[in-house]
Amino acid sequence: MSKEAASRIVFLGSGAFGIPTLESLHEQGSIRLVVTQPDRPAGRGRESTPTPIAQRAEQLGLQVRRTSDVNSPEDIRHVRSVEPDAMVIVAFGQKLGDELLENVFSINLHASLLPRWRGAAPINWSIIAQDPDVGVSVISIASRMDAGLVYATRSTWRDPMETAGQLHDRLASMGPEVIQSVLQQQVDGSLQGEPQDESMVTQAGKLSRADSSIDFTKEADTVQARIHGLVPWPGCSIGLGGSRLSLLLVETVMDGFDRDTAPGTYIGDGLITCGGGAIRMIQVKAPGKRAMGFSEYAHGHQVPPGTLVEDPG
Repeated sequence: MSKEAASRIVFLGSGAFGIPTLESLHEQGSIRLVVTQPDRPAGRGRESTPTPIAQRAEQLGLQVRRTSDVNSPEDIRHVRSVEPDAMVIVAFGQKLGDELLENVFSINLHASLLPRWRGAAPINWSIIAQDPDVGVSVISIASRMDAGLVYATRSTWRDPMETAGQLHDRLASMGPEVIQSVLQQQVDGSLQGEPQDESMVTQAGKLSRADSSIDFTKEADTVQARIHGLVPWPGCSIGLGGSRLSLLLVETVMDGFDRDTAPGTYIGDGLITCGGGAIRMIQVKAPGKRAMGFSEYAHGHQVPPGTLVEDPG
């Protein structure tokens, strides 16, 4: 009979990606402390807003500690005071120092199949690169970002019609099982970590609004992948018929139109030509409006075929 998995866990997280794992560990009665980033201004009113993890943890009645420097002597003492036998880190947003990690089994849930896509935006870049398989990895904490030993992975297929926001939620739901599996193996003494192949490393750099441009001279599947990889943020917008339009969901179309039409031309029925094939706009959003199907948008915005797509500025 296996020993009981870690029962005194400190959970370090900030982003919503960690919520399913937080909830799962809470259901088992394992969490003694949640450490998260400080509240920050958000929304149009710039009101001070807790992290998604802080919000959920407080709803669950868990002890929450906010800090801008988890490696400070005060925070280290606070973490040590709950006598953790494990620390679980998910989308926390701070580098953890050696003193904090000393003598405590610590693991990180990362949203890619490492060593592919180390860094801040692995889900987005895996879609943009059209990776056929995506997944999560549980790793040890190393001095270099996401470079630790790989204890476990879970993989799944990537649907070309899936946006980064949707894939985020699907991968997050894979976290509880794989984290619990690693914690159990650590207690049983059966856990083994595999070094990452440094020759296979790719970097998932942090995204910005400068990444939101679309090159319609590329193949249709490349254009689709870029759009879906940047939804919901930073998003991709175009200028169409004098109006700014955010593209939320598109599909590829490979026939049924004049292939000699210049890339970036609106040819009707929601279609925009690409360097190879075309994309059809399925869901869009105009500034200040709700998201809607393109057919609904087109009822109030007549765009004649032959209109060139413009930079939204």
